[in-house]
Amino acid sequence: MNKKELLKACEKLIDKKLKEEGKVVIHTKTQEQFKRVLEIFEKKGWRWSTGNLPTHNRTIWNDYEENTCIRYKDVFEYCNLKYYKEKGYKIISFEEFLKREGLEEKPKPKAGDFIEINGCPCLLVNKGKWKNPFCKGDLAVVILKLPDGDNWMELANDYQEWFEKGDYKPLTKEEGLRRLAK
Repeated sequence: MNKKELLKACEKLIDKKLKEEGKVVIHTKTQEQFKRVLEIFEKKGWRWSTGNLPTHNRTIWNDYEENTCIRYKDVFEYCNLKYYKEKGYKIISFEEFLKREGLEEKPKPKAGDFIEINGCPCLLVNKGKWKNPFCKGDLAVVILKLPDGDNWMELANDYQEWFEKGDYKPLTKEEGLRRLAK
């Protein structure tokens, strides 16, 4: 069976399952999104309809590339966007999928962004411009306003660690400046 025949057989299988299960698919516009979905599925213990682990074959995204969609339940399949549109599926974005699963990604922080860590407003700066000995990444955390009685040096390492683990809340520039002015 060649690749084209295999894809046709998969479409027929999907048609059959349409009647049995929900009609929601995730549109993965990039290979990175596709890989992330597979990793999430694998952590949930899900398998392809063939019985293979989700990350068993990551190259299948190349079949449809930016038009790749994944239908998901306890087992899942993939096909192209056009096919799922023609069959009346609800198509959700990768971001919507993450939201539904409670896995929303924070925007990637950059120098100049305000964040909140443990209730304190902080500013992110380029590591090279701020000599923070606790900084492991490219961005250093500058604590703008400490809780009363706290010592900056005692907190600096903790705040940097929390930031690098993702334990922070993004703030708008306006909110960061407002919190600083208090």
